[in-house]
Amino acid sequence: MLFTTQINKALSAFSTPTTTRQGFTYLYYPSKSRISRKTQRSNLNSLGVNNNRILDIHYPSRTVVALLVHNDYREELIMILKIHGVSNLPDYTPTHPTTISDPQFKNLSSTEKSSLAIEKHNNRLVRALPFIRDHIAKAVARFF
Repeated sequence: MLFTTQINKALSAFSTPTTTRQGFTYLYYPSKSRISRKTQRSNLNSLGVNNNRILDIHYPSRTVVALLVHNDYREELIMILKIHGVSNLPDYTPTHPTTISDPQFKNLSSTEKSSLAIEKHNNRLVRALPFIRDHIAKAVARFF
């Protein structure tokens, strides 16, 4: 008897043709605390999310979790989580100066905080690439 994951892997060989919604996006959700990626994936799985479609998980700020998905899965993920009462943060911007909340940077100007936020966001994107499957990581790198 085949397990669900084995069936999903077998079905992925018969993937659908390329869509017009090519590309990737981060979806941002509220988070009470930072938990390990393994635990976060377990939580998502228990809600019915296909973890194979979540390419990266990271925390851009203390109360926000970011989920990287292909644009084809974006609406489905939003719908699955909304069914369980979890709403995304559509207006969240990881490069906004308010994401810099570390006390050591409190004396920086808004422009300096904005530059630092952009730098930190870009570093998170680069750090995520080695953890994404090779053939997908190349596409993600080109897109971002």
